Amino acid sequence: MKNHKGIKDMDLNVFNVDKFNIIQDEENYYFFRALNMADNSDVEQRITISSDGKIERIRTDRERYNGETKYTEDSKISLEEIYDHIKMHYRKDTNCISLTSNANVAVNYARGSYKDKYVMIKIQKKEFGERTVVAGQYMLKELYSRIQQVIENLPEEQKQDILDFFTQIENAKEDKELQNIIAQKYTAKKEELNSDKAHLRKGIKYSSPKSRISSYQSLDEEQLLEVNKGYAKLAILENEKILKHVIPHSSNSKLRETIGNAFSSAEVIHYGEIKQENIIEIPKEVVDIFSLVQQVNGIDKSKLEELKKALIRDVQSRKQISKIPEIDSQVKDNISIEEMYELTEGKVEYGKANSIVKNMFYLSKSRHNAIVLSNALSEILGNNSEFEDIIKHIRKNGFRVEPEIISRKSGKGIKLSESVNLDVEKEEQPLVDEIKKLSFEELEMILKNGGLYNAGDIITRTFSNIRENEKIDKTKYYAEAIIAQYNWQDIGIEEFKISERNELIKRLQDRNCVEIYERLQQAGIEESKIPTILLNIATREGFYEQYVQGNLEQLLNTRQDVLQNNINIEVVERFLGYYDVENTGIRLKDYQQRTFNNINNIFEDKRFTQVILPTGAGKSFVALAQMQKYAQEHPHERMLYLAPQDEILNQIKNYIVKYVHGKQGTVGKTEDEIIAEIFPNITFETYSGLLAKRGQEVIKEQYGMIVLDELHRTGAKEWEGKIDTLLENQTDDVKVLGITATPTRDVDGRDMANGTAKKLGYTDEEIGQRKHLASNMTLENAIRMGYVVNPKLVYCKYDLISLGKMDELRAKIDDIEDENKRAEELQKYNELRQKLNKEIDEEIGEEARKKLEEEARKNLDSGIGKEEILRQNVKKGGKYIVFIPVTDQGDIEDENGNRIGTKTGEDKIKAYQDYLNKVFEGTDIEPQLHSLLGSYSKDKNKEEIDGFESDNSDETKFMVVMNKANEGLHIDGVDGVIWFRALDENSRILYLQQLGRAIYALDEDNPLPDDKRPTVIDLANNSLTVKIEKDFENIEPIDDLEALTIVTEWINEHDGMLPDRSSSNKQEQHYYAVLRRIQNKYSKYLDGFDNFEDLTEEDKSRIQEIIDLATEIDLWNIDLPPIPKSRGHKDKFNPFAIEGVLRDFVEFEDEINNIERKTVYEEVIEFLETHNGKIMKSIFKENGKQFKRGDMTEEQKEEVNLYSRWKRSNENKILEEYAGEPIEKVPEEYRDKISRLREFGLGIKEKLTYEKVIEFLETHNGKIMRGRFNENGKILKREDMIEEQKEEVNLYKRWSRTIERKILEEYTGEPIEKVPEEYREKIAKLRKFGLGIKEKLTYEEVIEFLEIHNGKIMKGTFNENGKRLKREDMTEEQKEESNLYARWMYSNEKKILEEYAGEPIEKVPEEYRDKISRLREFGLGIKEKSTYEEVIEFLETHSGKIMKCRFSENGKNLKREEMTEEQKEEVKLNDRWKYSNENKILEEYAGEPIEKVPEEYRDKISRLREFGLGIKEKSTYEEVIEFLETHSGKIMKCRFSENGKNLKREEMTEEQKEESKLYDRWNRTIERKILEEYAGELIEKVPEEYRDKISRLREFGLGIKEKSTYEEVIKFLETYNGKIMKGTFNENGKRLKREDMTEEQKEESNLYARWIDSNEKKILEEYAGEAIEKVPEKYRDKISRLREFGLGIKEKSTYEEVIEFLETHSGKIMKCRFSENGKNLKREEMTEEQKEEVKLNDRWKYSNENKILEEYAGEPIEKVPEEYRDKISRLREFGLGIKKSKLSDAKQQRDEAKAKNNQAKELEGQVSEQLKKRGKNHEEQ
Repeated sequence: MKNHKGIKDMDLNVFNVDKFNIIQDEENYYFFRALNMADNSDVEQRITISSDGKIERIRTDRERYNGETKYTEDSKISLEEIYDHIKMHYRKDTNCISLTSNANVAVNYARGSYKDKYVMIKIQKKEFGERTVVAGQYMLKELYSRIQQVIENLPEEQKQDILDFFTQIENAKEDKELQNIIAQKYTAKKEELNSDKAHLRKGIKYSSPKSRISSYQSLDEEQLLEVNKGYAKLAILENEKILKHVIPHSSNSKLRETIGNAFSSAEVIHYGEIKQENIIEIPKEVVDIFSLVQQVNGIDKSKLEELKKALIRDVQSRKQISKIPEIDSQVKDNISIEEMYELTEGKVEYGKANSIVKNMFYLSKSRHNAIVLSNALSEILGNNSEFEDIIKHIRKNGFRVEPEIISRKSGKGIKLSESVNLDVEKEEQPLVDEIKKLSFEELEMILKNGGLYNAGDIITRTFSNIRENEKIDKTKYYAEAIIAQYNWQDIGIEEFKISERNELIKRLQDRNCVEIYERLQQAGIEESKIPTILLNIATREGFYEQYVQGNLEQLLNTRQDVLQNNINIEVVERFLGYYDVENTGIRLKDYQQRTFNNINNIFEDKRFTQVILPTGAGKSFVALAQMQKYAQEHPHERMLYLAPQDEILNQIKNYIVKYVHGKQGTVGKTEDEIIAEIFPNITFETYSGLLAKRGQEVIKEQYGMIVLDELHRTGAKEWEGKIDTLLENQTDDVKVLGITATPTRDVDGRDMANGTAKKLGYTDEEIGQRKHLASNMTLENAIRMGYVVNPKLVYCKYDLISLGKMDELRAKIDDIEDENKRAEELQKYNELRQKLNKEIDEEIGEEARKKLEEEARKNLDSGIGKEEILRQNVKKGGKYIVFIPVTDQGDIEDENGNRIGTKTGEDKIKAYQDYLNKVFEGTDIEPQLHSLLGSYSKDKNKEEIDGFESDNSDETKFMVVMNKANEGLHIDGVDGVIWFRALDENSRILYLQQLGRAIYALDEDNPLPDDKRPTVIDLANNSLTVKIEKDFENIEPIDDLEALTIVTEWINEHDGMLPDRSSSNKQEQHYYAVLRRIQNKYSKYLDGFDNFEDLTEEDKSRIQEIIDLATEIDLWNIDLPPIPKSRGHKDKFNPFAIEGVLRDFVEFEDEINNIERKTVYEEVIEFLETHNGKIMKSIFKENGKQFKRGDMTEEQKEEVNLYSRWKRSNENKILEEYAGEPIEKVPEEYRDKISRLREFGLGIKEKLTYEKVIEFLETHNGKIMRGRFNENGKILKREDMIEEQKEEVNLYKRWSRTIERKILEEYTGEPIEKVPEEYREKIAKLRKFGLGIKEKLTYEEVIEFLEIHNGKIMKGTFNENGKRLKREDMTEEQKEESNLYARWMYSNEKKILEEYAGEPIEKVPEEYRDKISRLREFGLGIKEKSTYEEVIEFLETHSGKIMKCRFSENGKNLKREEMTEEQKEEVKLNDRWKYSNENKILEEYAGEPIEKVPEEYRDKISRLREFGLGIKEKSTYEEVIEFLETHSGKIMKCRFSENGKNLKREEMTEEQKEESKLYDRWNRTIERKILEEYAGELIEKVPEEYRDKISRLREFGLGIKEKSTYEEVIKFLETYNGKIMKGTFNENGKRLKREDMTEEQKEESNLYARWIDSNEKKILEEYAGEAIEKVPEKYRDKISRLREFGLGIKEKSTYEEVIEFLETHSGKIMKCRFSENGKNLKREEMTEEQKEEVKLNDRWKYSNENKILEEYAGEPIEKVPEEYRDKISRLREFGLGIKKSKLSDAKQQRDEAKAKNNQAKELEGQVSEQLKKRGKNHEEQ
């Protein structure tokens, strides 16, 4: 296989970098980078600028990208990423940086689109191909690799067939042979071979063999042949559907195009950021000189290479290069036609002459600058004579790159270098030669005169073949000039065919273009705008007629919306007659022409085709064009036209007379005679007519063509059988054309287009692929695409009142004078009152509102406000079709209520006509009333239609109908539809058909002003009720496919350009919206349909077609921003009124379709509300590690997704843009949203980091923030910091990234004057705190320290008495030393010292050699033994015993300062060993054969294994089983306790430590996780590989599912007589600690904790006291059971308990404490009654009633809040809350008692004294 020639490797060497026009020296390649806008922005913001002001790096797009990226920092270079980076609609999140090997390309980019700034990128040759690749070569290599992979996987027979073709391809010697080989294998489609297509399409690439072969100017013949061999192979695989997409969801044609772009740009890709050592900053003059050198051809190549090297040396040596001043003169633009006619004496067409003038100027500018640059080159090279011939060549032939005259289009213009051309026509080569001959002075004269210096002479010399006496006709000259001045590329026309151009000139001459031109000049129109306005007037139907009638001024004043905008392709095509149906007055529109062509193609092979176009889109004209074509080709064949109504047939006949026959004489002929001249053998019949006798003859006949109008009506049971018989009677040559807007029947859901196709020979597969459809367009799509009018829609807003307005409404009803009306409205009021009473909640109220609205819709006659809607929206002089209810409204009664008859249709129509008269009574509208009715005669209906249609008076016309105008009948000039008739929600077809009476095709020539759009007055709110769209995502895929096909063709016409969402062309906006909708809707299917089970096979097939077609335009990899919408106005509605709301139909339908979908903003608000204002996370972490997506929970994924969508939302962008701004500055349409977000603290601008730093310095005495904190010698983790420390660290980090910090460092020690002006004040302020003051370099300080301290290096920490000193305990000298140590650790010298430790000094970078030599003098940077060698030495000296990581004494771990020096060294060695590569390899290959160990580590691992290291032991699972077996199935403990206290590790025995360790390891095992996950599950459900292990563990009782918490609680309640569990236990008045509890108490406490978190507990509390029926059904049994134990029973309120207490205790209030023997009782000493009383007192103290009682004590009861009056009154009955008015009396009594007491004491003293005298003491007395 591998030797087969057809799959040999591609010769990629021919694309090696040195095969191109490259700049190089012996060691390096040099590429060019035009600094794009992002690069320049990085420089301006100093993001990529170093402290010395140089560019230190070039960033990737991915690093700049704000949002979720497709590629990451860890991505590897790939075909996909390079493709995404280079393609036309490139991605902005790749790691690729574009360079070019050709300076001409770089200048073409930068001077045309960027800021004319450049760098050169130096890449070492030995490193090229690693991160830097030739883009085209890399892509070809990957393409070929994928071709090979596909071939390898093919079945052998198919593989051999393909390889045979590949062999032929490899043997091909030229491109023509390749084309022939592809042609053998490639099967072209019918439409691909139609090269005579009439349209002026730009860029349509027909899929012929030739299009698979490319021609890239930048490649030589050998390279091009190799490329095309690859493309030829890909073409074979494409055709065989083996390799449809090399890159998933991207077309192969786009890949080929992108490879071509890569070669045409000489593109080189650097993957990842470019570092400073690779960047050479150069002035633009240098890149200009290199571009001129790379233009040189035909000179000794070796000498040219020497010049390049010399130039490189000079550039890198920073040799001074003279600046080249820019030329500021401008080209003479917009030369008037008269001026040019005079200049050329009318001998040269304006376009050609103007091109010469323009190109003369830019060629002269380019040559002028090239000459100046050649002199500069000579100067740079020191006027070296060795290179004089090259410099002369440049001076004579060189062109500096000027964007206006340089092109990179392959084969376009005159070749200048491999990748660029002079952008001139081939016939202008003489001009280029003339310019080269001019002297420097002559070039300057041309530039000063804007290109007109000696222009006549040069033009004549350029076109030397023009005879002296030849002069162009003036009208032709002007017509050609207008065409030349117009920018046709903007509308997708690259160039005209000669025949098309001549026809356009002729038609412009016929339209008096000279006269229009001069009239526009006289009207003061700017010269530059005249071509656009003139072409609009001349080409648009109706505009030229206005001009001829003398209405130019009116046109200019009223139709600027059209005249100043570009025409489009369709307008030009119509002007040239491409849509005219031959020999008729029919002119098809673009989409109609497409449908017409599709019919022709289908009829070549099939008998039936179906046209589905919305009402008003011109189905009838397509049918007539097809009938006329058939009649011309088959003049003797019979034709049949069937329709559901005579009115439709009459209309078709009218069209035949008016349009098909329109160009022939009709005088004196009847309608039938005129029709017979065009269609001599045609029969017209209605479907119901087939049931009549005449219909039998129609059915028996055979026809050449049959038209089935309103095809969906053929399924009616009355005549479907007759139609089937008709079709069965036809020959195989019959052509049946169905036309309808709605093929699916409302009645039974049958698709009649599919059914008819099946009857006429289509297979199910063909029908599924829609092979029978010539067009399939919904109304919405037609409106979106701009094909038919978008009507205004007035729907009704029913505002059915909030309860607070009920009284106001009743008052209004009472004011109605008419008694009947008042009674009627009062009845409504009472019904409403019943439905919206106080007892029903919001949900029921909403339901009532819906029901009432439904009733209002059905009985609109009595609605308040309906008349006003009509008066506001019906315009005077308009024509309106009025649809009224079909059903009769019961009996007709006399004045006495007696039945005198039944209402007929005519009665109903009369009633509505009377109503319309009444509505407009007293206004300036006097209705002219018409009607249609099935019971009318044909003549009567025809008379009504003709009268309605022909009436163009100022009167307002109303056509009142029931069903008669539902379908097919098109009436010109209808201004709107009025719906009184309420349709059923399933009446989709009827809705669209009736709506269609106001829909008509738009005239692209004469865009419709907004005030002329028809209005649908939907009084029945059918637009809200009827299900417009089908079930599949609002629009069927087939509709989207048709829309996408049209847009894709438009993109191809415009050379791959996407529609512009901001275009002034409405259709282009429509096309953009189609792309965005399809992208949003179908991108979810890109990975297949596995998750979309509801899709039918037909849906899947159609969606796949959409995906494939969208892939061709790369839709899935394009970012399409949303279309901005203006903010709508929300009207306020009056109570109980019906008000009209005016909207666009499509906008309204979008709103209805999206009504259930929350926006990102709404989801974010919901998240903020449910997360206490906390914003979503973008990542999740655990133990410091970021979760991968696969490790996240579903909730976390949802949160991350929402965060990602939020970051891309408009609201977030506005929030960030206006952060901190007053709300008034926020765009009006976002104010409400931003205000809401600010309520959560978002978008509030805080102080700038700089301001916060200054504040910190001021409050901390100039001390700068810390980036970390230490405690006890250890750096604190974030979670161990206090809040202040966290804030300080955060501020430090933000400060580190600020521009002020960079400026401070960059200008450290510099005079303040050198600091950029805008930063001076800030830097001066910072310097006041001692920041930014230049001191000694760290290196110099270190050397000084080493010298002073005899070579001893600084310490970072200090110890005293075995303890590390805190900073505040250090001496000043110690602090200084510690600071120097810290600075030294981050210095470049320290990094270099470590990196080159032990290396010869010659290997050290030159700029560091002296410093490293000096440091080595102190013994630093001398390489010592490796960690591995130290470990081996330790094992040898310690009998194979490994190092310890810690030491202990008396059961306690020793602190570092308590260890001996030997112990410290051992611990250090253990630490180093732990992180060594050898240890990692030892662990990774533990137990593996030594052969599996990487070769470079084998000897070391073998040596370590000699000491018993790296020998695999038992697995954790095996150890656990062993433990269970030896411990009778008891699982390991994680901790041990003694005397109620947990043992510390050092207090455990060795066995306990081992058990605890095993427990820890077991917890982390996969077996433990599986055991828990499948607990209680059948063993068969356990993953097979774990079944044996889980079975073994279950033998010990592990993994057996236990009772649920609910079941345990019920058991507890049953066991303890309904008593609930306790969560805590007390003993002697103290709460027991867990270790003091009994096992039973622990179990009870655990059960209580589980119960508190259970769902049952939450439901029990939520529905406490509620009826059991309100409890969710699945919990009812459980809650009922719990209630049996008295749980969940709603109790009395505290107030009710207090009243009960007062009543049973004679009004005595509760006590808060109890005492006995003068001491307060403790709680445990109280009786149960006393405890309950104290509890009630506590609850009462905090109750609202008690607060109100105290607050209003003594106040009149009227002052008490109304809701508390009854309660306070009741409490006052018990004497509570009565303010004590006798308080002062009580005080007085107290004071009197005290006085009496004092008197008693005094008397007692006196008595005591008397008793003493008598010899008795006080006690005795």
